[in-house]
Amino acid sequence: MFAILGSGFGLYGYMPALIEGCGQQVALPERYRSQFLQRPQLARFWGKIQWMADENAALDVSEGIVLALTPATQEEWLPRCLAHPGVKHLFLEKPLGHSPEIAIKLLDTLLCSKKSFRIGYSFRHTLWGKRLLEILTSKHASCSFSIRWTLMAHHFQNDLKNWKRSHSTGGGVVRFYGIQVIALMAEAGYEDVSLSQTFAAKPDDIEQWTVIFNGNGLPECRVLIDIRAAKNKFLIEQNCGGNTTVLVDLKDPFDPEIDADKPDGNDRRVPVLNRLCRSLYEENTTPYGWYRATNDLWHLIEKKTGLEIPKGACR
Repeated sequence: MFAILGSGFGLYGYMPALIEGCGQQVALPERYRSQFLQRPQLARFWGKIQWMADENAALDVSEGIVLALTPATQEEWLPRCLAHPGVKHLFLEKPLGHSPEIAIKLLDTLLCSKKSFRIGYSFRHTLWGKRLLEILTSKHASCSFSIRWTLMAHHFQNDLKNWKRSHSTGGGVVRFYGIQVIALMAEAGYEDVSLSQTFAAKPDDIEQWTVIFNGNGLPECRVLIDIRAAKNKFLIEQNCGGNTTVLVDLKDPFDPEIDADKPDGNDRRVPVLNRLCRSLYEENTTPYGWYRATNDLWHLIEKKTGLEIPKGACR
């Protein structure tokens, strides 16, 4: 039994993955019932749900926990979840904390707990992500790579003032979007960056990030993420001796065209979450060293990052 804390992505993302991907039942706080009923595509899961009075009651009957919450709320709930003796497994969302410093502390707490856990770094579970990791680690020293990811973020499109927009609360182009790329680069072995520059109309409203990743024996990898762009595009190119090859050309990283097991009525990220959830039980090795490397690389990037605010912009 897994308790799910988080009535958004927890319901339409993690719940289908746990039930259909891992054969689990789930415990939900009663106050999530209205959100559940507003999503007709979730109706088929009704018989797999145990409705509990509140979050604490859900924790009491579960051996696993999903925290699909804002970074600040996840930081609040994590110690309480770890204190439950019956809890053995956790799934946590990214970013782990609202800043790299907090994420480092939370990871140390998780490691000391001796409980098994996974963090929602999902790019490695896409088919393109697996192939890219293989290519990057094959030591093509004469080649370089570029990743270009452009989109119009929901909070910009609808002028929402929420945490995903705010760098200081764990949102923005680096902490909410870029952390997925940072995690993938850290797993490939990248430990440094030669450039990291952000662009924003306001200091806490970062919308564009350019970074160049470097690692011992690894090809240079240049990344551009623009979350206030007119066109949705996810492009990865390899340049070897002046010859450019397109490796990935999608609308976004979770474009279902690249996945063989397409979701049926589910959020298109569910197949990737299926693999994330199954990794808790199927993988012989743990990713904890890679998680630490991700935090270290993130911390280094933020220390090296410059912020450009256009002249005349509102601060």
